[in-house]
Amino acid sequence: MRIIFKSRQIKGDGVGSAKVFPTINLKIPEQNFSLPNGVYAAFCTIAETKYKAALHFGPRPTFDKKINSLELYILSEKLQPYDTNQEIWVEAVERIRPIMTFGSPSDLKKQIGEDILKINEILDKKPL
Repeated sequence: MRIIFKSRQIKGDGVGSAKVFPTINLKIPEQNFSLPNGVYAAFCTIAETKYKAALHFGPRPTFDKKINSLELYILSEKLQPYDTNQEIWVEAVERIRPIMTFGSPSDLKKQIGEDILKINEILDKKPL
């Protein structure tokens, strides 16, 4: 399974940066976007540089957010503010789990840590 799409960074709620992991919030593509809700191993390309990433698409029930969000956590770099007019290409490589509700942000953070280990294993077997 490989789903490739392009998007642009948008301003998020700041929940990830403050409580869990800092993410790049993406505009959900309006046409031909068929990604099922879940957490994915992904690659993203920003300013012609390709990175390994965790991708989230769906609601954020731990924070009582029912509206879908599309977010990237870059595994190998410190999160930097990117030009919101710049295209970000995303390649969802493999879905690793569905959206889940956690009892606290720290429980979510622990799960994301486990997700990152799994995502690194998956992406290390794919060409960057």
